[in-house]
Amino acid sequence: MNTLDTFIPGTLWNRLSEVSDSARSSGHLKSSKTEVKIIQDGLAYEVRILSELRKKPNRNSSTSDHANPFLPFDPAMHVADLNTGHVLLLNKFNVVDNHYLIITQKYEDQEEAFELKEFEAVAQVLPEFPQLVFYNSGRDAGASQPHRHLQSLPIDGLPIDPALTDIPDNPARLETLPYEHLIVRLNLKINHQPEDWLHIYQQMIDHLKLRKADGRLKPYNFLMTDQWMMIIPRTEGRFESISVNALGFAGLLLVKNRERFETLLHQQPSKVLSYLTRPS
Repeated sequence: MNTLDTFIPGTLWNRLSEVSDSARSSGHLKSSKTEVKIIQDGLAYEVRILSELRKKPNRNSSTSDHANPFLPFDPAMHVADLNTGHVLLLNKFNVVDNHYLIITQKYEDQEEAFELKEFEAVAQVLPEFPQLVFYNSGRDAGASQPHRHLQSLPIDGLPIDPALTDIPDNPARLETLPYEHLIVRLNLKINHQPEDWLHIYQQMIDHLKLRKADGRLKPYNFLMTDQWMMIIPRTEGRFESISVNALGFAGLLLVKNRERFETLLHQQPSKVLSYLTRPS
């Protein structure tokens, strides 16, 4: 690890902005323009409609090095190295500024359970600014790459916040959210450390019966802020033509065109999200 690239606490926002400016100027950052619409359906769901089809490669069917965008990664996307063996990269195909990835330096499977190092990595970046860390485990959960990577978006409130008025201290389901899930309250300033987060995560995985015989996990989405952790089991990858990843369960949806937006508007987000997590 080059010490010049080592993550320095308190600098992440500025570093993300600097790398974004440089990558945008050089043409390496492929940001997509979107139109934002709000659908009122119990909650105010934020829907982004792509202005043009993204030319984002889909390499999910292969784990070979030549098909893996993270081995090697694009140096123009590099933000910092963590001491956990993770690398922070800009999301090359972002729709929101300073969307970044937390990837493993060596190939690890996106469908295997988190280890302690994943939560140690999150513990380093989460205090930097308000953000939503999320994870798509498996194609039916919205994963586009099989190389393990968490993602994070800067946030200033989420559409689901009004439903999170009574988050439990132990993992449970909130009746105010229209889909299958478990959620638990966190407090970074008191007693929750990476070891605690890993234990809670493992409890939730076991309660939802997500472990398969081969050690991998069934499709699920993971969401985490400095206030709470949530896991959503997935039984479907899409509703009609609408694909949804972890962000959809925070109330942030992305559709490729206006026709798909009209489908979402007609069907309503709560029905779509419920369908994607219905018990098998």
